Amino acid sequence: MHLNKFGLAQALIQALVFVLVMTLVTSAQASQKSIPKKTVATVVPVVHSLLNQMLADTSIEITYLPPKRLPINRLANWVATHVTKKQPIISAVVGIDAMRPALSFYTALRKENIDIVQIDIAKALLPGGEQVAIYQQNQQGYFWLNLNNALVMAGILRRDLTALWPKHAAQINKNAAKISQQLRQLAMQLDDVLFELNIEQLVVAQPALADFAVSFPLPIVTLKEASANGLTTLYIDKRAAKKSTLSPNITPWIIDDFSKVSAVNYSQRWLKSSSALKR
Repeated sequence: MHLNKFGLAQALIQALVFVLVMTLVTSAQASQKSIPKKTVATVVPVVHSLLNQMLADTSIEITYLPPKRLPINRLANWVATHVTKKQPIISAVVGIDAMRPALSFYTALRKENIDIVQIDIAKALLPGGEQVAIYQQNQQGYFWLNLNNALVMAGILRRDLTALWPKHAAQINKNAAKISQQLRQLAMQLDDVLFELNIEQLVVAQPALADFAVSFPLPIVTLKEASANGLTTLYIDKRAAKKSTLSPNITPWIIDDFSKVSAVNYSQRWLKSSSALKR
């Protein structure tokens, strides 16, 4: 009888040890699964493009939240109808909230993860932090098309991403340096091309594109004025215009306005706009 009791007690101890071990294993697995991935999200097409190149060759995942078919002028409505909906758990969100508050998605993601980090590449979230220059005070201009602003945005993003994920700082800095170099080279190349083509003035097809035009030291005039004065003119548009609608002194220049998501990386999109300007 004593042996039976001893055997029963031993069996109970073994069972308890087994349950304890399994509980610890399950808890460890659950903890492993709960560790958040390094993820960054945005709802802005140009930010998505910049993130893709800035975070190339890192393990950080990029999530673009709206449908990719939507252009930027339809995103404010999408944001307004999705802020209260269930969202993924994200480590950081990058936007241009200071200049386009209607596109802010930080609070929508914060309700899922209180620790989420906000990055604003239009205005650094620092005391006296740098910010982009605004040509059109109504906040409807595409300020990201200004080459100086592009450099500012890339700089803010590089600094915040390396501070957030220092283990990836070397790769991020390498990617950022390449972007900065390409943008500076592009600015000089475009100045040279405009000089070689003897361009005397610019016309923009849409007011939002004026932020791109002010990157260059040339007057911006209306199409009517350009047709009347006969000066050599570039007509900046995001879609091809009928040549027959333009005076002989006006040459169309089709650019990528970054209003939609693209599989092409940030610098290549800029270079594509540059190559569209024929020498």
